[in-house]
Amino acid sequence: MLYGGVLALAALNPLPWALPLLLVVAGIAMSVSNTSANALLQTQADPLLRGRTVSLYMLARRGGASLGNLLAGVSVSLLGIRNALLLNGALAFLTHFLIGRQWLREAGTVRKGIVERAG
Repeated sequence: MLYGGVLALAALNPLPWALPLLLVVAGIAMSVSNTSANALLQTQADPLLRGRTVSLYMLARRGGASLGNLLAGVSVSLLGIRNALLLNGALAFLTHFLIGRQWLREAGTVRKGIVERAG
């Protein structure tokens, strides 16, 4: 969620000197998010399917990046840089929020099932 929030702040930022700092923070947040997703995927995947799972993940990441670059270029052409950054930041924030909420729901369901079986 940090990445999307910082990207939206970069779009709304009126100070030219702060933009590089915000984009560095956004890059760090993106790197941490990507590393965390990869680590989570590898720890949760069945050991017999881990190689295939990571291969599909990397294919989706690389293909998704190409598609994302195309969509970013189109959105900049149509909306301008500031509005495209704001839209991309808002979508990234919303996506991270919804995924996190779903994970928390699933974790609560798993914990509730474990407690019910133990009790």
